[in-house]
Amino acid sequence: TRYILLYYPIDKSYIIQLISSFEISNHICMLFPLYKMNLRDLLKETKNGLPLSTVKLYAKQLILAFILIHKNHLIHADCK
Repeated sequence: TRYILLYYPIDKSYIIQLISSFEISNHICMLFPLYKMNLRDLLKETKNGLPLSTVKLYAKQLILAFILIHKNHLIHADCK
């Protein structure tokens, strides 16, 4: 079990396990566990959107993720 090195005080329940990694054409590929549903699928499933409290929770987790990515000098190729 390997985890990305953290420099920011954060609740470890937000951190997902890195299963494996490899490099192809100068790109690092990382393998993580498969979860039941992603945020896009959740939004498709809910007809009236998400409660504001849930949106705030997701926003907080995304901001903390970007802080960790920046502090560890990483780039995520799929940020939209």
